[in-house]
Amino acid sequence: MKSTILKSCLMMAGILLFITPSTVAQTNPSPSGDPFIGMYEGAYHATGRPAYPASASLVSQGRGVYRLAVRYQTGASLAEFGQVELHGVAQGPRLTVSGYANNISWNGTVENGVLTLGRSDPHYGGRFALHKVIHLSPTEGMKPPRNATVLLPFEPGQETNLDSWTNSKWELSHDGTMRVKGGTGDNRTKESFGSIRLHLEFNLAHMPEENGQGRSNSGIYFQDRYEVQILDSFGIIPGSGDCGGIYEQSAPRINACYPPGQWQTYDITFRAAEFDRSGKIKTYPQVTVELNGVVIQENHEFKVVTGGAVNDKVVDRARMRLQDHGDPVKYRNIWVVELD
Repeated sequence: MKSTILKSCLMMAGILLFITPSTVAQTNPSPSGDPFIGMYEGAYHATGRPAYPASASLVSQGRGVYRLAVRYQTGASLAEFGQVELHGVAQGPRLTVSGYANNISWNGTVENGVLTLGRSDPHYGGRFALHKVIHLSPTEGMKPPRNATVLLPFEPGQETNLDSWTNSKWELSHDGTMRVKGGTGDNRTKESFGSIRLHLEFNLAHMPEENGQGRSNSGIYFQDRYEVQILDSFGIIPGSGDCGGIYEQSAPRINACYPPGQWQTYDITFRAAEFDRSGKIKTYPQVTVELNGVVIQENHEFKVVTGGAVNDKVVDRARMRLQDHGDPVKYRNIWVVELD
């Protein structure tokens, strides 16, 4: 299924839960190549009660091993919710999940994009019926305005160019993307910038046998000093080192990540430092971050640089940098609008 309209959401345990109408796109959409991981939506059916919206994230934790987190309404208010977390093992085209949560034993399966889950003792009732969905960022494919500086042109099906970048060793594809070539070094813009509004789209490789910082790691350094993290953080409670985090400074307010293999968007407003006539700092740099159309950092102030900064000097203009952390992260459609 594919969902492109975000009408309402729940936020549980730091993870954004979208509950939206969906239209059938295919039986089991799997952009990552894994038939199980992703977002699932549907309903929780309790005996003698109306069906309530439910959502789940299914995350790989190694080859053939998975963690399932199901979140569901338990009453008329969005504030009334429950959560079930279980583990599963793949057996061919089927994933079997089981375990205890809320003092209840649960069993279920995931197959062909359908997740079914119920209590082990059927006399007590209570079951979930969910289908895999794909959410699309509302800013995916956004065209640059006339006053934009285009750093990575994007036209579907056409190869892009690295004219605006210093590292020509990163790889270009015929689908219009640029991919990090591990071990060749970071990639900086040739031009320097002050205050900007950045649009950038990225796609993370599925790396099920890696954990934490080993899962499709990259990052955006504003002015070569202030990093906003890029990482496969789908389905977890995020910290400052996860996707959308200000590295070692500020965790995202919620997890708005999509599963690996899907295109995701950053729309980031960076405000450069301001100085008085004597050169003394009047205001420190600030950043507001939107991930997939959701504000996850708002007016974060950089009193110090983040790890990996070129140096700790506060400047009014400098180059932007994309990090080579050795992982095959893809980028496309990168442009900035300079702000007054």
